[in-house]
Amino acid sequence: HYSADELVKVLQELQTPLPRASVYNTLDALLDRGLIMMSNVGPGRTLYEVSKPWHHHFVCINCGTIIDIPCLKGEKPCLYPENFPGVIEEAQIIFRGHCQSCLLEAEENQAGDLATYESIPGTISSKKI
Repeated sequence: HYSADELVKVLQELQTPLPRASVYNTLDALLDRGLIMMSNVGPGRTLYEVSKPWHHHFVCINCGTIIDIPCLKGEKPCLYPENFPGVIEEAQIIFRGHCQSCLLEAEENQAGDLATYESIPGTISSKKI
């Protein structure tokens, strides 16, 4: 999951810089051909990822890590509201919570943040993994 600006930075670090406009034009061409897709992870910058079966995203509210979550149906739209007077093209679900790394770090620190996680059912603090 990368933003256009992150791709520009990576290209600069690899000593193969491209103008920002060229990166956006390339992303648009790849989107049009279905080779990449936009990742909906909520408000903020647009992120892109390699096209793969339809899926949803988990976003860690602590560190921002994004994890792909398989869609049970595997194609869009995967959800339909009852009695909707239109055409649904897709449904995206964004799960938010604390990733395993953040939970482990909080548990190792045994301070401050851990109290927050102890109250969340199903976290490492409340059960062994």
